[in-house]
Amino acid sequence: MKNTYIIVLIALAGWITTACEENPDFFDVEKAPSIITFEGFPAFSGTFATTDDIVIPVTATNAGEIVVERIINYTVGGEPKTIEEVLTTLTGPTATLNTTWEAILATPEEVGLGAISNVQLDFNVTIEGQATYKTFDLGFSNPISLGFTRKIDGKDVEFAAPTTSFRDSTFTVYFNVNTKQTAIEKVEIFTVTSGSTTLDTIPVQTIMGDGTDLDEQAVTLTFPGEAAIASDSSFFVIIAATTTNGNFDTRVIEVEAIEIPLSEEGEFTLRPATYELKANVTDTLNQAFDFSQLKKLSTATITTFPDSADLVLTADTVANQLSLEARGATDFVVAGSTFSFGGATYEATRDAFAAGTPITGLSNITSLPDGQVVIVRIGDISDTYSERYAVMRIADIERGFDINQSEVTIEYRAR
Repeated sequence: MKNTYIIVLIALAGWITTACEENPDFFDVEKAPSIITFEGFPAFSGTFATTDDIVIPVTATNAGEIVVERIINYTVGGEPKTIEEVLTTLTGPTATLNTTWEAILATPEEVGLGAISNVQLDFNVTIEGQATYKTFDLGFSNPISLGFTRKIDGKDVEFAAPTTSFRDSTFTVYFNVNTKQTAIEKVEIFTVTSGSTTLDTIPVQTIMGDGTDLDEQAVTLTFPGEAAIASDSSFFVIIAATTTNGNFDTRVIEVEAIEIPLSEEGEFTLRPATYELKANVTDTLNQAFDFSQLKKLSTATITTFPDSADLVLTADTVANQLSLEARGATDFVVAGSTFSFGGATYEATRDAFAAGTPITGLSNITSLPDGQVVIVRIGDISDTYSERYAVMRIADIERGFDINQSEVTIEYRAR
């Protein structure tokens, strides 16, 4: 039985030898005439910045020359197209491809990078009539990336590029610039407002490069004022990175102008100074409100410092009326029916006040429409500050049989 196995194995070996001689591709074994490798790119691929020169060291054993082909897949008008043509010929067996993106990506239609879906370089070698090749997958990226994460007190903190800003304020742009092989010469920051047709040729800031990496850059800029840019318009920041080979790429950040919200909101209840908690004991804590501090003031405080209050509730027992008095150079404007209390901004509140007629008090407030909104210009805050204006809405009036035993609840929005 053992001899039978030996005979079968000898016969099988002879059959395999004959098959291999008749068919070199038997068992898919390729006898490559040259082994092609790329120093520094073991996976036969690499991603380069658009500002980089493309530098790829290549070794092809036994090769006198290496023919490099570019293969570009792109789309024009929805139609897929492909370019396959010789880019250059290198002298082997060891050489370095040193070329540019302009040479690699050139297409008859001069399409942008967004239309190019795939870029390959085929390194071809032919030795004694036998051909072999190795494909290098080529990726490209903008050297400028926006935002970064920094670890602070053991926690990851995100520093993101802004999308909105208040006018006449500062904002900070966070970015990195990273190339693969070509050193960064400089990064310039330009700005332009929407609607403008020209870009200043002088940068607002320049950062000089040092090597291939500029990480965690933070540039603080001033957003234009109302005279220069309207609400809902945009301010554009252009980051331009130039490398030492003269190439450059840009990244554009659009920052929208938004109005300053009156984001502090709350409510308070006022009582007249004559409100009795019990017989012969008056409420001395809920008579007045200070909008600059967003707190109620006691009767003792406004007696000692009369101008410290912006709003005081009084009761007129003769006229049987409740009134809201402005104090300390504060004044009011009764808002129109279209004014939005919930969406109030500094700009809208300021403009509505300017369009109205200032008054120093509201008499007989029970006769006002339900939910009446009143704009407040705070007397002890300068006009140059966005905290100058607030809005209040009379939410509820509980009128007592005795006018002195009344309460008024007011909602507010302020800075």
